[in-house]
Amino acid sequence: MAVSAELVNTQLEDLRGPLELIFTRNSPLHARLRAKGQTEFNGGTYVTAPVSTGAPSQGTGLYNGDEPLDLTRLKKLKKYEVELHRVAIPIVIPGKEAAVATGKRGALKLIKEYPKAVAEAWPIDWNKYTLTGTSEGLVLATTEMLGFACFNGQFNTGIGRGITNGFLSFQTPAAQIANVQNIAKSQSDGHYNQFDDIGSWATNNEGIKTWKKVYRACAQHSGKPGLGPDLVICDDDTYGNFEDEKYANVRIKLTGDKVEGDAIENVFYNASVYPDPAIVLALFTGVANDGVTYMLTTDHIEEVVAEDWHITDFVDKLATQDGLIAKAIYHGNLFFRRFPSQGVVSGGAA
Repeated sequence: MAVSAELVNTQLEDLRGPLELIFTRNSPLHARLRAKGQTEFNGGTYVTAPVSTGAPSQGTGLYNGDEPLDLTRLKKLKKYEVELHRVAIPIVIPGKEAAVATGKRGALKLIKEYPKAVAEAWPIDWNKYTLTGTSEGLVLATTEMLGFACFNGQFNTGIGRGITNGFLSFQTPAAQIANVQNIAKSQSDGHYNQFDDIGSWATNNEGIKTWKKVYRACAQHSGKPGLGPDLVICDDDTYGNFEDEKYANVRIKLTGDKVEGDAIENVFYNASVYPDPAIVLALFTGVANDGVTYMLTTDHIEEVVAEDWHITDFVDKLATQDGLIAKAIYHGNLFFRRFPSQGVVSGGAA
């Protein structure tokens, strides 16, 4: 007997949870945000948050005791705004294949070939776009993802309020002026990210010294004294230099010690360090073409969701095509609350 929409949906229900979890566990960033509960479910079109750019009043030194106080109220409040983006991916099982598949085994085979393939491809596109501004193009082309937040500060073609430009600039704080989250970046307003550049990783230990410098700058604004970013994501070549330095610093090994691969934990201060092949350096220009490191304080990053990633039931109602159709849908965006606690480092791959 041919596989019906009802039979496919029955089998899909048993697998829906694991298939949908692929997205939330695909990248270190997404996994960290979900594990820490940094997900806000918001039904609005935009996510907004006030940001203070200074104190609302100025104090007075009382040298004589009778100096008048300045009661002028200063407008030192602006508002972050980020538009949520929605995508829908059709999942079509051709009627010809459903007709020759039989029973539960046939339904499971169809689910693995179609919904599972989409569930595995979508988070790869999302992760690469988030880190670079370019999709892998497995199920969503770059042009379809321009409404999502992007970390690459060289990106400037986003569509929607607050996400035109990449969030983390490869510039000194004083030089950052791009409009991000609907506010122009400004060091004096406290709306900027930390940045530094590595000329050569190995020369005078410049690589690790620069990482430490940016980490300390982020920690100063993290709200937790001494604790900076908890997640570091970098290109593979930069990670290789970091890893080599970690191993080089091990002077004594005892019989029975673990071998290379798990002898040194990928940790920098309190941050987990991950290489990500999605960070293709050819997608960056200038100093970032020689290496990219994102230092992220995830306490101040949220995933705001209007409709979480899910796969709908299949229906057999296509007027122009013979087949069963379902949709994979996601509606949300990333949102930063304290930019000075985030940092980027260019260079380091050489």
